[in-house]
This record gives sequence, C-alpha cells and structure tokens, in this order.
Amino acid sequence: MTVTTNSKREKKLNRIAIVLSIVVFLVVGLMRRVKIQTDIDFSFLPGINAALNTTTAILLVIGLIFIKRKNIQAHKRVMTLAIILSSLFLIS
Repeated sequence: MTVTTNSKREKKLNRIAIVLSIVVFLVVGLMRRVKIQTDIDFSFLPGINAALNTTTAILLVIGLIFIKRKNIQAHKRVMTLAIILSSLFLIS
C-alpha cells in the first residue's frame, strides 16, 4: 500500500468518525428532550449495559495484546467484535 492510499483512507476514516460523533451527540440531545410514555420496564438495561461495556473493555485489552504480538488478523476480529458490542450499547 502506498502512502497516498493510507492518507486517503485515514482522511475518510476521520470524516466517518466526525460524522458519527456528531450524530451520537445529536441523538443523545434529542433523547433528553423527548419524553416517551411506555409501559415497558427497562430496569434490565443497566445490567445489560454493564455487561456490554465490560466485555468491550476486555476485548480492547485482548486486541492490544494481539497487535503487540503482530497478530493482525486476530486483532481485526477482536476489534470488530468490540465495535459491534459498543454499538449495541449505544443502541440500548
């Protein structure tokens, strides 16, 4: 891969990160303003959120270990799973 390809990829990833950050910020802001009345009991969510965050943190440490050992494929898999779990946390 050339330097220009990496630079283009880095710029694209930075734009995606900025857009996602703005979207999450706006959604959280809207959630604070909109009050929805429902009969659903959401008391189970804190436990699920804690489990998702704990698992994500563990996966991030495992990913760090893999990348330090130059095991790039395992690192990619673990990071993908960490992103999926983190996204589930944000959705919940």
